[in-house]
Amino acid sequence: MPVRPQEAWRRLLALRWADLRLTRPFLLARGFAVARLLDQRWHEVFRRTAVFEEHEPCSLRFVMVGRPWSAVPAVHRVSSLEEASAFTEAGWLKYGMDFHLTALPGGWTFVETSTLCEATDAGARRRFRAYWTAIRPFSGLVRRDVLTVLGRSPE
Repeated sequence: MPVRPQEAWRRLLALRWADLRLTRPFLLARGFAVARLLDQRWHEVFRRTAVFEEHEPCSLRFVMVGRPWSAVPAVHRVSSLEEASAFTEAGWLKYGMDFHLTALPGGWTFVETSTLCEATDAGARRRFRAYWTAIRPFSGLVRRDVLTVLGRSPE
């Protein structure tokens, strides 16, 4: 069923962690076991620690500075994308996600997503590389799950 960009955008922002059927077990294992988090919209969890740039209905980007490889991920709060970009303190990772929605003929929407990451030094790069090696397959699975939800017919 075709989904226009405005509807895909609405679905993207309405998506809850609990809507991710395939990846819910991995989210629970990563610490999303608290029911209130599963029932929240996915982006609201990131709004606590990330800065967002939104251009409805065609792009959403969020970036944060943190140490996702830590047992309890550390966060360095930033107030803008510019501040995140300029951040250089050693031992941190600047990371986030991009979503781009493009209208296609016939009422379809092409949704593209990517991971953004930049380590602030070689040590952080090594720690992130080890972490990413472990979680990369699950990150891809989460994204495919998100795309499936965006394309699913309303229930």
